[in-house]
Amino acid sequence: MSPEPTRSDLARELLLYKMREYSQDGFCASWLYDLEFELWQLAICPPQKETSGFSPGHYREIHRLALIADGWWVWETAPEPEKSGPVFISLSEWDHRRQRR
Repeated sequence: MSPEPTRSDLARELLLYKMREYSQDGFCASWLYDLEFELWQLAICPPQKETSGFSPGHYREIHRLALIADGWWVWETAPEPEKSGPVFISLSEWDHRRQRR
């Protein structure tokens, strides 16, 4: 029997769902180019009004999920395109990536 998922595990999965939802519903893309950077900016500084069909509360929610999960989803491109996709990294690693950008 597998162990029950932790609060962090659940937050991680819900965060991925919310990020994909934003990309798909807002831009008809399974993963918008630079989605992780765009959403992070909106998460830490939510707009006052609805943007791309999402309320300011949506952006605050993804920020809280990232804090609970202690990480963020980023797109990793693999040499073989079918192996490319979202990868969960720690907030510490995410901070390094944002600084290098």
